[in-house]
Amino acid sequence: MIKDNYLHKSLAGALFIISLIIYNMTKAPTLSFWDCGEFITCAHILGIPHPPGNPLWVLLGRIFSILPLHEDISARVNMFSAVSGAFAVMFAYLVTRRLIIMWWKPGQIDGWRRFTAYVGAVVGSMMFGFSQTQWNNSVETEVYSPAMLLMIIIIWLLLRWIEEREKPTSVKYLLLINFLAFLSIGIHLTTFLIMPAVFITVILYSPRLRREIFFYVTGFCLVLIAHNIDLFLWSTGIWLLAAILGVIITRKYIWKFSLALILAAIIGYSVQIYTPIRSAQKPAINQNDPSYSFAAFKNFLERRQYGRESMIERAMMRRAELKNQFGVYPRMGFWGFFSNQYGINGRSFAFVFVLGLLGIWELMRRRSKIGIPFFLLILLGTVFLVWYMNFADGTRIDPLTGDGNLEVRDRDYFFTPGFILFGIAIGLGIAALMEMARESILFKSKILRRTTMFVLSLLVFLGAVPVVANYHVSDRSGNYIPYDFAYNNLISCDVNSILFIGGDNDTFPVWCLQNVYKIRTDVTVVNLSLANMDWYIRQIRNTKKIPIRWTDSQISNLRHRLLEGQVRYRIQDQVHDEILAVNRWQRPIHYSISIPPSMRQYRGQKIDDRLVMQGMVHRLESGDRPGQIDMEKAKDLYFSKFKFRSIADDNIYKDERTKALTGNYTTGLTLMADSLRMLGQFEEAIELAAFSTKIVPYNVGAYNYLAQLYIESGQEHLVDSIVNFIPRERAIEMYYTCAMTYDKIGNRQKAKEVMSATLDTFPHFYNGFRLYSKWLFEDQEWNRMRAVIANWLKNNPDDPDAPKIIETMRTLPASQNDTDSRGN
Repeated sequence: MIKDNYLHKSLAGALFIISLIIYNMTKAPTLSFWDCGEFITCAHILGIPHPPGNPLWVLLGRIFSILPLHEDISARVNMFSAVSGAFAVMFAYLVTRRLIIMWWKPGQIDGWRRFTAYVGAVVGSMMFGFSQTQWNNSVETEVYSPAMLLMIIIIWLLLRWIEEREKPTSVKYLLLINFLAFLSIGIHLTTFLIMPAVFITVILYSPRLRREIFFYVTGFCLVLIAHNIDLFLWSTGIWLLAAILGVIITRKYIWKFSLALILAAIIGYSVQIYTPIRSAQKPAINQNDPSYSFAAFKNFLERRQYGRESMIERAMMRRAELKNQFGVYPRMGFWGFFSNQYGINGRSFAFVFVLGLLGIWELMRRRSKIGIPFFLLILLGTVFLVWYMNFADGTRIDPLTGDGNLEVRDRDYFFTPGFILFGIAIGLGIAALMEMARESILFKSKILRRTTMFVLSLLVFLGAVPVVANYHVSDRSGNYIPYDFAYNNLISCDVNSILFIGGDNDTFPVWCLQNVYKIRTDVTVVNLSLANMDWYIRQIRNTKKIPIRWTDSQISNLRHRLLEGQVRYRIQDQVHDEILAVNRWQRPIHYSISIPPSMRQYRGQKIDDRLVMQGMVHRLESGDRPGQIDMEKAKDLYFSKFKFRSIADDNIYKDERTKALTGNYTTGLTLMADSLRMLGQFEEAIELAAFSTKIVPYNVGAYNYLAQLYIESGQEHLVDSIVNFIPRERAIEMYYTCAMTYDKIGNRQKAKEVMSATLDTFPHFYNGFRLYSKWLFEDQEWNRMRAVIANWLKNNPDDPDAPKIIETMRTLPASQNDTDSRGN
């Protein structure tokens, strides 16, 4: 038994060390995109991040930011996630093993069953820690890794209480659970998701508390924190007084226990006091300004979106089709995320899924009092969250605000509780499979028993599958793209300028560089998306000295409205126009190159004719200068000052959004090259286009434009030298560009040859077929057109336009001077 306990502790420690090493190896060397830059900044300056503020995380993040773990401050804060994730893996092992051991009575646990518990626990903890979303959360600055650590610790404490519940001192576990649950709200409310399952487990295992109505009242008062702050404060305050009176008058256990639970909750939740106190100091990042009033603080805690509706209210108004929210759908479909979590995709995922279901079933069958709450918790972390988060699929758009567009990023991280707990369930499934083998006829024969034991023991290596499969996707080491993107934006700006930006990835990295690294602090950033909110308008007016004449009352009364022609005139548009009107060219005005044209308007009219591009920003000019580029400054920025680290490194994983953002470099260089092309300066234009393919080698558009330049400059023989750099499935885009370019310069014959060859290689290329048919029709090559149409219908019998195409072929005139060889 002593030897077994030593092995148990050694495995727990080894899993912590292995996980920490892997997380440390793959963590980001600096900031990442999305919320990471904001959180790093807030940890460093003790700022206020977006609702609900995460005060405990900010305070702990501040500690990591000053620890001499790395030279780079962002890397230090990233270690907070790595350390949290490693401890979470260790506790996942402890929880999984304990759940398996609970299947049997002490006298039934022999060597094979102990081994079964070890194998199941190791696999479950690895599936937990290296599921794709949890791994991603553990290598960059996010709140979810420490939040999941607290969740798994609470589960571990609950299991300890179950084992010791007959002891008088066992109440300490319940009080600690309640304290940690309310404390965890200071990191992220997701952890509190566990409390309904904890409550059900307690009443199932404790007949005494199950009969106490006052215990139910206490639980009801406390759980209101997840719904409404007012109800929570009033009900808990009244019940606190009742508990105090109950203790004084009756001295009954239930009153003492209720009072202790309430006090533990209050002490844990008290970390929220940090938010208004620090907000009143006006830190550089002070999202929603929760010190402005108690109402503002309450709205902040209730996570009201844009200061108007709570998450519960938003969940009641469906923003997407349910089949898209639950199924496989870009950026928000639950099943799409779920099936990619454990590194086993496609049909093979069915095996892992069945293992998880088997584990849940076995736990429910053998220990229903813990199995049912465990299953409920998985449902809360999956099905409930799909409903609660109510992610938009782009099918239901508010015509006034535009709200309801497809989610801007993958929302898998919200389902982290469900993913990690199902990872534990997979470990339980492995153990269930091994126990089923033990109970089968295979164990009657000594040879079969040993063979079966050996084969099943290999299942422990299933835990390595997500590590290997998810490594590339989760590896952030060497990724400096977000840092450089923000750096290049800032140094593109003139001195003491105002920079309009639009989204999180424009804003948060820039905030981080200015406040953490002290780079270009003279530039004042205005986020036009945040400019829809009154607190932000007041903030940039008061603390950023942005020229705005409106009073607080006028700001509060701003509303979205429609201009003539049903043009949306959002609050952000009104703020933008006010700044331009008051500024009167006193400070240079810039727009990030990545913001859409809809944000570059003045009083409903586009202002692109007054913009001059310089590097990664547009500069607003007082007069019309259509298509203007500050060529000298842009060249100096791109070739001398910009940083392009990691972009061309194939070892660095780049998601959809990263590729889109780095595509802005290609956009800038292409605009510069095109200006030179129109001046006939092809040599310089080709130099810029070729440079673009080197810094962003995965951008097919850069190669397409380079091919166009080669053809227009009479160097078409060079096109073949760049085709091999493009994935085969994307090569059709280059061929299409080449064909269009040949036609543009008057060589229709060559254009048709290229398109004919393209259709031979890619017989399902619809745009190519349409273009080729159009040319054949214009050139009256009827026989060739009939042959092309017939070939298309043969290869694409399910084309919905087939009847129209057939009718078009029937109406073609008889052939005149048309041979089959023309157009080949």
